Amino acid sequence: MAFLNNRDKTTQDAVIRSFADRLAEMPDMNSELVIVSDQPIPVTFASGGMQITVAPGDSSFDVGAGHAAAFRDLCGVIVGVFILNRRDRPGRSESRLLRKKSLLYWKRMILAHLALEDPKLGAASKPWEPTRWVDADQIPLLRSIPVPTKATSPRDVDGQDSWIGMQIYYQVEFDWDLYDGIFD
Repeated sequence: MAFLNNRDKTTQDAVIRSFADRLAEMPDMNSELVIVSDQPIPVTFASGGMQITVAPGDSSFDVGAGHAAAFRDLCGVIVGVFILNRRDRPGRSESRLLRKKSLLYWKRMILAHLALEDPKLGAASKPWEPTRWVDADQIPLLRSIPVPTKATSPRDVDGQDSWIGMQIYYQVEFDWDLYDGIFD
C-alpha cells in the first residue's frame, strides 16, 4: 500500500480540510452543509435542517523526535452530524433516527465515505485516504488510513430546539510539515 511508502508531510488543517472536502462529495451534501469548525457542535446551524462539522481533536506526539526529524502526530478528527426534525411527537425520536435521511442514515454515509474510495463498490473498493496533488501524482498525507474510534449516542443539541446530533471520532497519524509556507 502507498500509505507507508510515498506519503507526504502535512499539517493538521490540511487533514481536516480533506475530511470536509470528502464529506461534501456525499449524495445530497455540499460545501455549505459541511463546515470546518473549531468545535464539533456549532454555535449556529445552517438553514435546511442538516449540518456536518469537521473539527480538530486531541493530539499526541512521538516523544524524542528532533526538529529535523518528522514530528509524528497521532491526532483526532471529530465529525459531527446534526439534523432538524419537527415530525416526532414530544418525547419520541423515530423519524429522527429511523427515516431515510435520519441521523443513523448519515452516520452510515459518513463511515462509508471516510472508509472507502468508492462506497458504491462496497468491500471491493480501495480504502479512502487523504491525498494532495504533486504534479500528476496523488500523494498520501497520512501514515495509515483514518480509523473511526468511537461515536457518541444521539443527543439533543443544547439550546437548539428540535436539533439532534452525534459525533464520530477518527484517529489519524501523520508527519508534520513544519517548514513549508509558514514563514513566507
